Amino acid sequence: MTSFRRKLWFLPMLLVLFLILIPAAATAAIPDPGYKSADGTAVDIQFLLDHGLTMAQIKALDYYAPVVEMLLKTGQINKDQVRTLVEGLLAHRPAEAEPLKEGPAPFPPPSPRSAAGEPSTGPLKFVINNSLLEPDVTPRIIDGRVMVPARWLAEALGARVEWEEATRTIKIDDPESDSLHRQLTLLEKALTPESPGEAVQSWAAGVKNRNGAWQYALLAPALKEKCRPDYERMGWVTGVSSPWIEKYTILEQKEEPEGSWRFTVQFDLMTSTGPAGSYINHVTVQHQDGSWYITGIDSTWDQWQLKVQLQKQVEDLIARQYQHYRVLDTKIDLQSFYQSGFQAEAVYLVRVSHLLGVDTPAEWPPQKGRLHYLEENRARLTPEALRKIERQIAFWQQELQEYITEPQEANEFLKVTVRFDSRGRLQKDSVQFFIEDAVGQYIPQDMNLPYFKSEAELIQQGYEEMRQLAAGAG
Repeated sequence: MTSFRRKLWFLPMLLVLFLILIPAAATAAIPDPGYKSADGTAVDIQFLLDHGLTMAQIKALDYYAPVVEMLLKTGQINKDQVRTLVEGLLAHRPAEAEPLKEGPAPFPPPSPRSAAGEPSTGPLKFVINNSLLEPDVTPRIIDGRVMVPARWLAEALGARVEWEEATRTIKIDDPESDSLHRQLTLLEKALTPESPGEAVQSWAAGVKNRNGAWQYALLAPALKEKCRPDYERMGWVTGVSSPWIEKYTILEQKEEPEGSWRFTVQFDLMTSTGPAGSYINHVTVQHQDGSWYITGIDSTWDQWQLKVQLQKQVEDLIARQYQHYRVLDTKIDLQSFYQSGFQAEAVYLVRVSHLLGVDTPAEWPPQKGRLHYLEENRARLTPEALRKIERQIAFWQQELQEYITEPQEANEFLKVTVRFDSRGRLQKDSVQFFIEDAVGQYIPQDMNLPYFKSEAELIQQGYEEMRQLAAGAG
């Protein structure tokens, strides 16, 4: 069954190339309804005939015909290039799988145990790819397991089956995976640029359209191997819906001494409310194996955009830190910013004016837990324990009242370090916070401090505090 699974690797890329590559192709001229490829895709016959193809070529191309039509209509190839492309596709078009030859011993006879099996009490139904199929041999349920003919099942899944008499081996192979691989290779070759500038223009268009397969087709083999896990993780759809790339501009191009080219490409971002900054890619293009491929992509970004993302992380931290308080005023002042490659760090002076977020001391979550413990256990407490608990609660009643009525000022230096991806987007799992201690050293922010806890956790904390105090009083 490994061969069945192998083909799935190619499907995301192939589907993206067909369906996402150039969305405008779906709204091209109305196709001639008189001809469709083998997979059911309508083909604009007149359009292809106008661009130099013959009817015989169109029919021979079969499911490649819509691809050629799309490449022409979207400007990826012109009328002069189509002849070479068509000849190449026809020359490399995978042959149809030969029909299975029935030899003198197609399969070994069923074993005595299998032959003794009884059909199930009701007919078994097999639905493969949403189609109801009937096997040529009645399926049987033996010892709780469904037994079906191996050849029938394999062929229903599109595989080729052979019986090797000498070794008594059933060989199941999936030609579709090889076919898909050849299709993908030919499509990538069709997109291969003829100049370094064309390579960068095509790649940038793929980035703008969020088409990972398009971008991948333009990468050199070594860069493909490095980037493929990221493209697969994203489902071959790159970027985000907002902010989206509004436009791209090639700011600079320069030929390097060793023959490679280096381009500076700026991508401008947009949201529904307006411009959202920009980022820059430095793209290296080299000539390899007779074609131009992208061999390196380095990024620099609009620092304003990076700082906005960093400050948002600080704002979110403060919101969590003061979730149980009534915040009167917040000031976040950037003190320093440093960026190196994909890493960045910033130091902020954070000033927060606040009150407790309750109207009475008894509503403060830890105090609520203390009072709950006293009410629940008063009758069981020793006089000494009762005295200590009541004194502690009275202390907090007075202390908390001051924080309810008198605003407090909190000032701290906060450092945040982050990592950005190749498009300048902050990677949330890389965010780390540090606070300045009494001697001026930055230490990791302790996210287990009480003010990061939920109300229920704080109530339990106050309850547990009183329990321990009672236990210590004997």
